[in-house]
Amino acid sequence: MLQKMLRMSDLLDVYGVLLTEKQREMCVEYYLNDLSLGEIAETHGVTRQAVHDTLLRAQRAMEGYEAHFGLMAKQAEQLASLTSLRAQLVEAREFIAKGDVKSADAAVEAAERILGDLLTDSAPGAQEDVQPVGPQMNTNTDERRVSAGV
Repeated sequence: MLQKMLRMSDLLDVYGVLLTEKQREMCVEYYLNDLSLGEIAETHGVTRQAVHDTLLRAQRAMEGYEAHFGLMAKQAEQLASLTSLRAQLVEAREFIAKGDVKSADAAVEAAERILGDLLTDSAPGAQEDVQPVGPQMNTNTDERRVSAGV
């Protein structure tokens, strides 16, 4: 039951603006303010069954919006990617502290891939704008001159 209440609260945060005013008000009162069906019915001058039906229609509508738009699923994917990105950066910092440049570089490259994927998913075409940060580990002097424009 708690899981359903949390899910409906999340759906309401994302898709509540797409509900009718009456649906939104009753959902807020039920899912966020923890009022009973009877209390909501009394406030709105309707039966408990009418409140129940309105909440059910709102739930179906919001689940339908999520099935169509997938905003909550996308948000969960982005959070997982950001968590992974943070882990790669922490790992890179640890490798740098140990003086392991090769492993640090690999961790930074993994982080750049994750960031590129995040940007591509959120704004197509944005990945081309992602440039590696910091100096590249080029050991060839000629390549450094070319990339620096010398």
